[in-house]
Amino acid sequence: MSVVKKPKSLSVIAAGFMIGAGLGIFILVILAVLLLTKRNEESQNLMTPYVEGTAPGFDLINLDGDTIKLSDYLGKNVLINFWATWCPPCIEEMPAIERAYQQYQGEVVVIAVNISEPEETVREFIKQNGLTFEVMIDNNGAIERLYRVRGYPTTFLINEEGIIDVRHEGYMSENVLNKYLERVGILQ
Repeated sequence: MSVVKKPKSLSVIAAGFMIGAGLGIFILVILAVLLLTKRNEESQNLMTPYVEGTAPGFDLINLDGDTIKLSDYLGKNVLINFWATWCPPCIEEMPAIERAYQQYQGEVVVIAVNISEPEETVREFIKQNGLTFEVMIDNNGAIERLYRVRGYPTTFLINEEGIIDVRHEGYMSENVLNKYLERVGILQ
């Protein structure tokens, strides 16, 4: 008597096909997620201000109501400081920034970008601390996001060509500030 093999039932074949197709789709989804994540990271890196990269342009209205554009200062060294009146390290470093501004006024522009505090609070702080450099309020946080500020204070030093030479997060002592000014050729 010969043994005849029974053909596999269609349900077993269909189940195998579905498992294989499901596994294939799962692998394709994983690959797509990895590819999109990599592209997102690459685009984020292109947009993130980094040392030796071009400083992102912006315009803000200062406390006198004038529009200030970063591009207006091309050809000058610009120190941009993101700060708040409630931030102890911000308060502590302001006198050093003011002294540098006073001493090197023709060689460095200082733009202090306050992060969304009421104008009266900012004006009172400026008055109490005798600040004479440009102060602006980033009311909607657009410039803070553009520069990817993660904490306060954060300071950028942009050279005459519009390239970021320094990104400093946290308190900046006067000695450190002077080293940065030396880096862009202000101090010899």
